[in-house]
Amino acid sequence: MTISEGTGYGLNPYYQITTDTDLFEKYWIQANELHSRIDRINLLKKAFELYRGPLFQTAVGATWMMEEYYRLAKMYTQVVNVLLKDLFVMKDYSGVCDYATRSFRIDPHNNHAHYWLILSFIKNKNNKLARDAFQNAGNLLSSEDYGEMLLHLKKMAPGFVRENQS
Repeated sequence: MTISEGTGYGLNPYYQITTDTDLFEKYWIQANELHSRIDRINLLKKAFELYRGPLFQTAVGATWMMEEYYRLAKMYTQVVNVLLKDLFVMKDYSGVCDYATRSFRIDPHNNHAHYWLILSFIKNKNNKLARDAFQNAGNLLSSEDYGEMLLHLKKMAPGFVRENQS
């Protein structure tokens, strides 16, 4: 599977090897090319399931890995954000809840995921869960990210924000 090269080892080009990282990126790229929201959601769900956390978490301090580590983490955030927005637009509020809460295991500081979660609870008329999610976002997010989330919520649910700001 590997071949010896002058600078070390590499993958043998005669083998058709596909990694989960390759598939993750492929699904993200394909999803961006689709106009059908349902087809895009399906690809984004596949990408979401493939991402299990930061690449080589034990080697996070390795300088040579940092670029790929951050690139994939950013791509995961984009996958989550587009998936949640599309689910919300399709009025799949339980899907928003499921994917947002699952995404928090990997990235609890994604202000867009908090936003879509809170908004989906509001649309489902579950104000208790919306308040809890709002408070949780306030505890987890930086003041800058919380402020950005708050601006978006004020546009979409001004009454909720007025009632729940301390």
